[in-house]
Amino acid sequence: DEQYFINILEKDKKRFVNLCNLADDKIIDVNIENTNNKKILYFINNKKNKLRFEQLSSGTKKIILYGNRILFALENNKNLFIDEMENSLHPSLACFLLQLAGYPIENSYSQIFFTTHSIYLSSLLDNDQLYYIDNKKDSYNISNISTAIKKNIITKDKTLAIALLEDLLIKNPDSKKIENFIN
Repeated sequence: DEQYFINILEKDKKRFVNLCNLADDKIIDVNIENTNNKKILYFINNKKNKLRFEQLSSGTKKIILYGNRILFALENNKNLFIDEMENSLHPSLACFLLQLAGYPIENSYSQIFFTTHSIYLSSLLDNDQLYYIDNKKDSYNISNISTAIKKNIITKDKTLAIALLEDLLIKNPDSKKIENFIN
C-alpha cells in the first residue's frame, strides 16, 4: 500500500531514501507529489526519471518492504515472519536483510522469523538460530540444527549443504525421478 511508504517517508526521509538506495543504487531520492488531492510516491533515479513503486524490480520492492518492516518490528518490540526471504534477491541483499534483522536495538525484544532454502543464508546463522521442518512421514516436526547434530544427520563430515542435498533435512525431488524426466 502506497500510504504505508508515504507514512514512513514522512517520518524519516533520510533513512527511507538510504534504504531505497541500498536496494537499487540508481534510486537517489524519493518524493511525494500531490495530484488531484492525492499523495503519490515517486522514486527518482539517477537520470531524474520518476518511477512508481510498481515499476521497480521485484528485488528492489522486497528490500524496501522487508527492510522497513524489519526496522518497524525491531523498534516496536514486534515479531515478524517472512516466508522465503531470499526469493528474487541478490545474495548480498538477502544477507543485508539478515544483518538488519540481527541489528541490536536497546530494549528491543523483537524476533524475526524467516524461512529459507538458501544454504548461504543458513550458513550465516548460529546453530541455535536454525530450525528445520521434517515432513518425511506425512507429519511436520520442527527441530533445531543442534538436534540434527546430536542425531548425526549433520556431523563434521556432513555440512548443512550436504545434509540438504542428501535429503536428510528436507525432501528434495527424488534423483531417479529427475533422471527419468530428463531421459
